Amino acid sequence: MSSKVKQSVSRLQARMIEDMTARGLQSKTQTGHIRSCRRFAVWLGRSPDTATPEDVRRFQLDLAANDVSIPTRNAIMTGIKFLFRTTLRRHDLVAEVYYPGEPQKIPPVMSWDEVSELLDSAKALKAKTMLSLACGCGLRSGEVVRLKVGDIDSGQGIIRIVQSKGRKDRHVMLPHGVLELLRQYWCKRSKRYDTGVRPEQRYVFPGRGSYKPLSTRQLNRLFHQAAEAGLNEEAIQKYEESSRLAVVQSAFEEAAVNLQKTISLSSKIINETDRGRTEFSLQAALGRVFMALYGYGSPEAEAAYLRAFELSKTL
Repeated sequence: MSSKVKQSVSRLQARMIEDMTARGLQSKTQTGHIRSCRRFAVWLGRSPDTATPEDVRRFQLDLAANDVSIPTRNAIMTGIKFLFRTTLRRHDLVAEVYYPGEPQKIPPVMSWDEVSELLDSAKALKAKTMLSLACGCGLRSGEVVRLKVGDIDSGQGIIRIVQSKGRKDRHVMLPHGVLELLRQYWCKRSKRYDTGVRPEQRYVFPGRGSYKPLSTRQLNRLFHQAAEAGLNEEAIQKYEESSRLAVVQSAFEEAAVNLQKTISLSSKIINETDRGRTEFSLQAALGRVFMALYGYGSPEAEAAYLRAFELSKTL
């Protein structure tokens, strides 16, 4: 686009931001709408206020031809429709916007056993508390990280969710087990960022700053770490059993392979103490297998026992 066109787009963008702000659209929604309109402007090669109904029709056909997913297409056209209807008052262009039907899919639901395994896999108290709030109280990730002390009513056993999705408040039940976990976490929680903040306004899970909560990305990372840890523990048990059976059958090469796979998986265990203990026992077992395979003075057995000795100093 030429510099003149860019200036025109910039003025149009500033006006659109004013319109979105006046109507109370959230910052993420505004960013998405601006990105959609910018994409349309790049495709058009000129300012969107010069678009014709045929341009709008061809743009949507181009999105479909490039295999853009239906949810993404609908999100793009929602932002462009706001520009046409609210900022430009071009109802002839709005009439050309259509929304293909999105496939309705049933989300997977975790069973009670899967939830229990997930919480057991979260070794850190903070991670277990956050995941318990999400699973036990039905909170969204953003609601968990933005939870404040004043939102928790332990007397009535409820949590007040303030201005969440759709700018709505609601109450959720607070199970006794989750409340006890919250109390345990609060006793060990860092008070580093509480200075100057009223008690009821303090975040339960503070981020790096007095007035900032933890990010949803960090909670998502904790969830995946706990899920992977649970899978790793199952795999570790499986390989350990296989290696023990192989030793009984004198299949030492198979036992060595299984133990080495198990050691590799044990490096992903979240809790450092548990990781050290697991690897120590595995290295000791691997040393015995290497002795049976290659002899007492073999380099393989020596390396395994040396690693086990180093780990024993940290336990």
